[in-house]
Amino acid sequence: ITFQRKRMEQSKTGLSLAIGLAVIAVSTSYAFAQSVKTGEPTLNTTRIIQQLDINDLNVPEGQVAGLIRRYTADRSGLNRFYSAPYSPVRRARLKQFYNEWLEALRSLNFDALSQNETVDYVLFKNHLDHELLQLDTEEKRYTEMESLIPFAKRMIELEDTRRLMQPMNPPKIAALMTALAKQIQDTKKTVDAGLKGEGKNAVKVKKTVANRASDGLTSFRNMLKNWFGFYNGYDPNFTWWVGQPY
Repeated sequence: ITFQRKRMEQSKTGLSLAIGLAVIAVSTSYAFAQSVKTGEPTLNTTRIIQQLDINDLNVPEGQVAGLIRRYTADRSGLNRFYSAPYSPVRRARLKQFYNEWLEALRSLNFDALSQNETVDYVLFKNHLDHELLQLDTEEKRYTEMESLIPFAKRMIELEDTRRLMQPMNPPKIAALMTALAKQIQDTKKTVDAGLKGEGKNAVKVKKTVANRASDGLTSFRNMLKNWFGFYNGYDPNFTWWVGQPY
């Protein structure tokens, strides 16, 4: 009887956990659906982190350590969700996220912190400032190499809107894939002309920018492969229309 009771308690716990995870998944999908529009993803200004009760974050190491633990878990979730490299939606969301955590950090009474907590406070603030600076740097670097990868914008939008899990329009996606293939070939010609010093429309960039674009191409190729694999075979209509142009 005792054994059966324990098994029943474990089953209830497992069911509660499953329901909780399902609620989180639905809430996350809804939040993303509000923040991204088909074709033109936009940012929702809804707060990413809920209003924090500092007393709930007390741990033996101090309040700042509690903040850092919560921040680490939230950031990991955001990075898994916004997976498209160089995505403006991802950058905007992370900027909002880091600024909200700076706001939460400023709500602490710095003068009342212990020495260890003061060190954690300063290091955490420096980390958040650094991450914001990195996002600005990422945007600048993407702008520098955009002439080498003008087709990347459409790829990024496909991955961002995939997160909406909206019904696809296979004929339109097939036309987009065909246009992407042509744009890639045209870009290759202008880049080759730039290497040879020919043509008034030839693309010329620094070696560092070219190397960065080359590395980015690997990420975009893998991203597009994952995007295609998400629908291919599952939706026969998608496979029929998009398989060949892809």
